Amino acid sequence: MTRTTILILIVLRLAIGWHFLFEGCLKIRSLLLGPSAISRPFNSEGYFRESGGPLAGFVSTNLLGDPDAAALARLTVAPDPGDGSPPGNRLSPELVREWQDYLNRFSKHYDLTPEQQNTAQGILKQSMDQTVRWLLGDQINEDPNRKTGQKEVERIAPGSGGPSGNFKVSLTTAQRIEEYRRKLDELRDLQRINSVFANEIEKARLAAVKAEVRRLRADLIGQPGKLDPETLQARSDEFVARLNAILTAEQKAKGPVPAAPEGTTLRLMNWGTAIFLTSVGACLFVGLFTRLACWAGALFLLSTYLVAPPFPWMPTPPQNEGNYVFVNKNVVEMLALLVLATLPTGRWWGLDALLLGIRDVLRGKPRQPAADSATPPASTKP
Repeated sequence: MTRTTILILIVLRLAIGWHFLFEGCLKIRSLLLGPSAISRPFNSEGYFRESGGPLAGFVSTNLLGDPDAAALARLTVAPDPGDGSPPGNRLSPELVREWQDYLNRFSKHYDLTPEQQNTAQGILKQSMDQTVRWLLGDQINEDPNRKTGQKEVERIAPGSGGPSGNFKVSLTTAQRIEEYRRKLDELRDLQRINSVFANEIEKARLAAVKAEVRRLRADLIGQPGKLDPETLQARSDEFVARLNAILTAEQKAKGPVPAAPEGTTLRLMNWGTAIFLTSVGACLFVGLFTRLACWAGALFLLSTYLVAPPFPWMPTPPQNEGNYVFVNKNVVEMLALLVLATLPTGRWWGLDALLLGIRDVLRGKPRQPAADSATPPASTKP
């Protein structure tokens, strides 16, 4: 192996190490700074949610949870037991647990008096009753001509092929939930079809149905700060507003209730990814435990490939750069790391050479060339 080859291999290791190190440091910095007006902390959830590979499905379902299953769980109303119990008793346990957790944090943060706590519990029960009626579409609003739990939505007439055929229809919340269920069933049926013969039309249909499911879910659940009275978020906002109304001026001066802590699994995944990238990148860059770092980096890149593989029968992965079929840049970098894992680049230039020398000195052995050194033995001629 020539000196030029050795130099190129060392530069390749440094380049990959810098790539890993820089990515990891940026992610750690974003997690430490938190959200701001110009940046958001690193979050791997969206990457797993929007990707379609086998590993993405495993992580989304088993570690992060299915967002559609979670949404339906919060929107589901238990059957009427027929015993005259309050409607709020039929609210989903997930939503009751969410609101009760907020009420506990609210009570602790503002140090509510016993009277305020009793009032707050009454507000919780009333909000539960009203939410069940909204989900069933039978809660009368101030306007006698309109019910909450009914929303005018825009639909496209079959065969119209564009916005010119749009029409509006009034649907109850229960009808919108059923529409969401049907569209989700359609999406899951399409996702079960992983044929190599899928064409662009079928892939486009899958992407369109997935986008429609997301839209229907957001239309029912809502988002904080988005003013839509016919969403579950509006019920939560109303519950919070009614709780704030019982506070004194001194209590309001304490500021808003601290946000609920992020899920442990997602937090560990985000920090674990950032620290892993930084550690592997630093080891590759300084030549420390080089071969181990190469194997670790290659396995990480393999996992990213399995999350969003560029298979021709699958939709294009999110935030895709370039056009790939089977082989993308992660595969190329992974193969480069596997090549480096078979070579002692850390002994050629790096801390591995220093550690090896220290080991030989402590053992009292004279320094010998490494068995896998790239320097060929000197030629002996008679």
